[in-house]
Amino acid sequence: MKKLKKELNDLSNTNNKILFRLES
Repeated sequence: MKKLKKELNDLSNTNNKILFRLES
């Protein structure tokens, strides 16, 4: 469960970086 949570967190971070790049 912890591993899954970490992967979700990483995905979320990646997603945020992509969104940030698209907006700027």
